[in-house]
Amino acid sequence: HDPTFAERFRHEALTIARLEHSLIIPIFAYDIDAETGTPWMAMRLISGGSVSQRIKGGRLAPAECARILEDVADALDYAHTAGVIHRDVKPQNVLLDDAGRVYLADFGIAKMVEASAHMTQTGMITGTPQYMAPEQALGKSIDKSIDIYALGIVAYELFTGRVPFSADTPVAVLMKQASEPMPLPPVYEVQEEVTRAILRATAKDPAARWPTASAFARAV
Repeated sequence: HDPTFAERFRHEALTIARLEHSLIIPIFAYDIDAETGTPWMAMRLISGGSVSQRIKGGRLAPAECARILEDVADALDYAHTAGVIHRDVKPQNVLLDDAGRVYLADFGIAKMVEASAHMTQTGMITGTPQYMAPEQALGKSIDKSIDIYALGIVAYELFTGRVPFSADTPVAVLMKQASEPMPLPPVYEVQEEVTRAILRATAKDPAARWPTASAFARAV
């Protein structure tokens, strides 16, 4: 019943529909039922659960972490080339099929770089605090590097089983993202070279991060 919902829903559907990539979940059709106003979207069923569920089951082998990162990075770079910033990269939005193949999902708050400003105004904070880049947390202008930052946080969680920043409230988490240095994981959890790659991905300054998601994944 929210009058802006239909626009947001169509925006998500059209965003996904324009991204034809083997690692991005495809959308087959969508509509808003004329009689009931019920929105629906038909997408491929990915039945293996999320990477978030996998992490809860115990730490993954380093090679498996690297493979997941590489696939998500491939999907992100493709989206970025198509002018789309995901804005909510997190393990819950990375799905696995029964064969363990990785798929990037949920472009619900994605921003088309050329999209009209009223869809994503500056100063409007959208995303998941534990994975949000400092500039995103502060409501500043954003570019694709926020997805690279989020992928760095995902990498940290894949290797350690936990996110680097946690607090009692979402605002407190956002403030940590904006101002606190990344806590270094012990070397028995993460090799120093991998930690260095993650630290570059999660640099507070967007210009200091990896130029592409795949460059980060390759470094890992």
